[in-house]
Amino acid sequence: MRERLERLIEDMIRVEQWDEQAMLTAEDQGNAGEVAWRKGRISANREWRIKLQGLLEEGEPNLKKYHDRYEEIMEMKPGWERDRELAELMTELEQWVPLFRDPEWEKRNRPLIALYRKISQSRTFGEE
Repeated sequence: MRERLERLIEDMIRVEQWDEQAMLTAEDQGNAGEVAWRKGRISANREWRIKLQGLLEEGEPNLKKYHDRYEEIMEMKPGWERDRELAELMTELEQWVPLFRDPEWEKRNRPLIALYRKISQSRTFGEE
């Protein structure tokens, strides 16, 4: 079962990459409808992929893995692409963060919430 999930996740990543390229082409051609459709499809695909990846992870989050990924993303040029990668990383971390703010949980999970906030504050929203 694990191998099947891993293959499915790999396929989903390839579909996301293909859709991102198709979306850029549609943007260049001024096709707003295609761009909107691709964005929705990318978002839905990413959401399900992250949920599936969560099924494969066991126990507590690997903060080193998330921090290393954050450092890699921050080496990118500021802009939309880096913000998208940061948002995706935040989405992955959200499987470990309660939906509503919980000060007691935050006290017990300071490193996780600190990393989440650091990632959030690193976004530029497309500005350089």
